[in-house]
Amino acid sequence: MHKILRAVVFLMFFSFLGEQPLWASTTTPLTSHNPYTVGKGDLETDISFNADIFRGDADAENVSFTLGANYFLTDIFAPGAEFEFEHDGGNSARFFPNLKAYWPLHKRVLPYVQLGFGYAHIPGDDGFDFGIGPGINYLLSNTVALGIQFRYDLFAGDATVHELQFPLNFSIYFKL
Repeated sequence: MHKILRAVVFLMFFSFLGEQPLWASTTTPLTSHNPYTVGKGDLETDISFNADIFRGDADAENVSFTLGANYFLTDIFAPGAEFEFEHDGGNSARFFPNLKAYWPLHKRVLPYVQLGFGYAHIPGDDGFDFGIGPGINYLLSNTVALGIQFRYDLFAGDATVHELQFPLNFSIYFKL
């Protein structure tokens, strides 16, 4: 009986392999000439490494990390949110709901503009954060991209701070 059970499991396993190989991938090879299909129904998740320049009541330069996600409602519009945390002599945090508008070229290059308004905390002050900036992602496959962005942020609280950011992004796309 034990040998029959092993044989049935063995046949089921290899019949599944014949229909759907385990090594099949949904990514597009780097040398592919097929169109890229990031768009409606995709979830973009990214992590950014930011070089920040602050000007206002106190001038400073530092680096920070941002986690974010955007969902493509259409091939062009993707609302989402970012969370940023910095430790620069004090703890700073930012929650930043945003809207990205992509220019769907269906090629490796994916340009966009981001606009957002959210909450920010800097040492000794809480306030609102407004940000805008263009960016561009280079799709390594349908599911992975590297990108760069130029972004201007305005913090308005008891203090007014102008911030220029130059995020380097690593993005992963999921089809939902």
